[in-house]
Amino acid sequence: MQLRQATMRDLPAILALWPQQGVCGQEPLHPYIASRGRTYVIVNGRNLIGFVCISRVDARIVALCVALPYRRCGLGRALLMRAQHYLHWLGARTVRLSPAPDSQAFYRALGWQPMSHCTHQWCRRLK
Repeated sequence: MQLRQATMRDLPAILALWPQQGVCGQEPLHPYIASRGRTYVIVNGRNLIGFVCISRVDARIVALCVALPYRRCGLGRALLMRAQHYLHWLGARTVRLSPAPDSQAFYRALGWQPMSHCTHQWCRRLK
């Protein structure tokens, strides 16, 4: 398996995987590959099995998805850590995201917390 930066060639596979997260259609993902952010993918051979889209404009995780058969193997954690490292490198002190209700335990276990004024937005301070 390889974790690498995405290219526009990865977009069809990313869009095919995105509905597995159950929240497709909320925000277009292609700008975070092309211009407004960065996207990292995990590939297993020729198969894209996970991705994270990052907004560098507002230090936000836009999307995180791992294919169903590969969940609970540490890939989501690896993608999230890579995203946090990238945002820290850019100078961000806090990262935000909006987790789906069924993924909140995952984020809580990694140190994320709901923002006090907005429970659907979560944040994590970077060190």
